[in-house]
This record gives sequence, structure tokens and C-alpha cells, in this order.
Amino acid sequence: MTTVLRDLAQQVAEACAGPRYAQLKAMWTRHNRLEKVEKIPVSVHLHRGDTSTWRELIPSAQLRLQDPLARNLELQLRQKLFRYREIPDDDVLLPTLWLDPVRPSGEDRLWGAPLQRAVPNDPKGAYTFLPIVRDEADLARLQYPRYEIDAPATRRLVDRARELVGDLLPVKLWTDQVRESPGERIIDFLGWDGFLYGLVERPKLIHAMMEFLTEGMIHYQRDRERQGAVDAEGSWLWRVHYEELPGEEPPHLLRSCWAYIAAQATGTISPAMYAEFIHPYNVRMVGLFGPHRIYYHGCEDLTPKLEILATLPGLRRFDVGAWTDLAACVRTFERRVVLEVQVHPGETLLVHDPAEMRKKIESIVAIAGDCILDINLSDVETVNGNPNILGEWARLAQEVVTR
Repeated sequence: MTTVLRDLAQQVAEACAGPRYAQLKAMWTRHNRLEKVEKIPVSVHLHRGDTSTWRELIPSAQLRLQDPLARNLELQLRQKLFRYREIPDDDVLLPTLWLDPVRPSGEDRLWGAPLQRAVPNDPKGAYTFLPIVRDEADLARLQYPRYEIDAPATRRLVDRARELVGDLLPVKLWTDQVRESPGERIIDFLGWDGFLYGLVERPKLIHAMMEFLTEGMIHYQRDRERQGAVDAEGSWLWRVHYEELPGEEPPHLLRSCWAYIAAQATGTISPAMYAEFIHPYNVRMVGLFGPHRIYYHGCEDLTPKLEILATLPGLRRFDVGAWTDLAACVRTFERRVVLEVQVHPGETLLVHDPAEMRKKIESIVAIAGDCILDINLSDVETVNGNPNILGEWARLAQEVVTR
């Protein structure tokens, strides 16, 4: 077991130390500071963990270890090596191995009540949250979350992981259970019907819920910072890529981290409702984090809300999803933010026409003009049985942006 992991860890350490990544680290740092870099960065974004896409790229039969911790580490190492060998994009390969800390038991530990979900029998079906807050009395029974871990058990977990991989790679804890988007979490408590009908029929309850979630998240993040559980590198995993912190800026403070503000759950509501019920609370949340370290993500069409979103303090990276009008983003933001432009994964991977792939990338470059942007293949749920497609897209994208 140890031999397998240390051999993989040695390969990862050597890959990460290559000059390719030293150059990319500098490029992403400058790019995220709105400097014009040598070329438009290109990225293939794959979700962390044992996802359906990774199971296609690295079938379970390729994993040699059965012990849960060792298998987790083996998967992370093989994922890093796959990216290094098969996807010639501009992502920075970082050596860190991430573990979840051991947390105290109890489903109601965080918010004071367990969240409830209806899960379909079909493994490919969609779950939904069941409401646990129907009125102000239910809300009053909840509590602000605290950062809590089982410290002795977590130390044993980390010590064992470090023993398995030796001193070849750093092992860190992924500590943030709450994140920074109150508008995303409100569905967990009210359910979809409670949220959408509540916007019209019970606006006071929606504001009360958003106030509670925002203050709860701020309380949790400050508690995490007080306990030394913040690490700026962990905030780069959500599409920031990399940042070289100034020498005087400590990585264990919230102000050194990036905030990930998302709009998935609120994508269908009107701009007026978004401005009233969601945006003011996001404005309060981002005050915790570093100036110009705010990333805004939304896969849905954000075009009608651009003027509102442009007022989010500290906004530096903005997700231009496949349904958002890139030309409108160019007019709204100009060169004041980095436009993270997405290609449609379904059109790109399922149709699999290299000429169409190239045409789409060329169109993005032409529309963006002199704006600061990077081009991304994201939200990949399947490679449709063709693991080479990710590398093919990355090579085509690199050819276009290099020209």
C-alpha cells in the first residue's frame, strides 16, 4: 500500500516541480490582477472527488488499494497525473492532497436541525430538499453554525495520510462546510416551493431566512478563522486557479481568500427580486474576504442581472456561462473583471466536431476583444466514452488563443 502511494506521490511531486507550472503560476497571478498576459488562459475544469466523469477517466479497476483512506489518496494522485499527462491546458498542478476533517456526529450539529431530502430510487434521478422552515417559529429553533472538528481523530487521520505518502506531498484539511452563498442555501431550509412562492406571498420570511443564513455564515467563517482553519489555497480550488500572495499577506486569514458567490438556486427569479432578496446579503458576505477576491458563478443566463451584479464589491472573476450573453458582459464589465467564459459542455463533448469546437473558441475570442478573459470547458458530467476528448479540446483551444 505504502509503495503504491509513494511511487505515485513521487511522480506527482516531480510533475508539479516542472518549469511549466512555475510559468503558469505567474501567469494566473497576473491575469487575476487584470494584467494582460501572453495569451488567453485555457482551462478544463473537472469537479473534485469520485465523480461520474472521473469514474470514466479512471475506472475503479485501475485503483489498486481498498483501504478507504489509501484509496482516497490514490484517486487524488491518479487524477493529478491524468491531468498532467492528458490535458494540455493552463491549469496549475498543485501537489496538495486534501482530506475532510473528522467532525462530531449529529445531523443537527451545524444549523440546529437536520436537513431533509427526498431521494429517488433511480440513482440517476434528482433529489429535492424538504422544507424544515415553514414560518418564523421554525426559524427561531435554528442556531448559527460553529466550526467544530474531532481534533484527536483528525490528527490521527492526517498523521496516517502523511505516513502513507511520506514527506513527498503536503496534506491539508478541507474545512469549509458552509461556504459563502446564502442564496444557495435557502433552498435547503425552505424547499423550492417555499422559496419561490415565498418571494411573492411571504417576503418577510424570505428576508428573515436570508438574514439568518448570512449572519450564520459570517459567524461560521470568523469562527473558522479564529481556530486557524483557513487556508487561502483551499479557496483557489473553486476556479481561481492560483495566486501568489504578497510576502506580508498571511494565507490563514479570510482576507487572503477568494469568496465563491453563486446564483444557481436564484437563476430563475426576476432581476427585481434578485436585487431585493439576494444581492444585499451577498454584499454583506463579501466584506469578509480580500479586496478584489470575489468570484461570481452562475451557469444559468445572468444577462438580465448584469447591471446588479456589476455592483458587487470586490468582484474580480465573473462566470460567463453558456447561456449568458458574452457581448453584454463585455459592454457591462469592459476590463474591470476577468470574464471566465464557458463553452457548452454538451455541444462540445457530445457532438465532438473539431471544426465546431474551433469555431466556438474563435467566436469567443472575437466577441471578447480586448477584455481580460479565460476560456473554460466546465461542468463536464460525462466524456461520452471518449476520455481523449478533453485533451483534444484543450489542444484546439491552445492553438486558437496562441494565434
